[in-house]
Amino acid sequence: MFAYLTTIATAFVYPVISVIIFLGVAIMWLIPDKNIEKAMEE
Repeated sequence: MFAYLTTIATAFVYPVISVIIFLGVAIMWLIPDKNIEKAMEE
């Protein structure tokens, strides 16, 4: 959540940095979490 708020705040000053942070958050969503994988196996 903090990353999204940071993205909104920096969008007005440094739009490129805002896009980089947003893409970083999107990539984090694509990487599977090991704890979730273990829970699904059980």
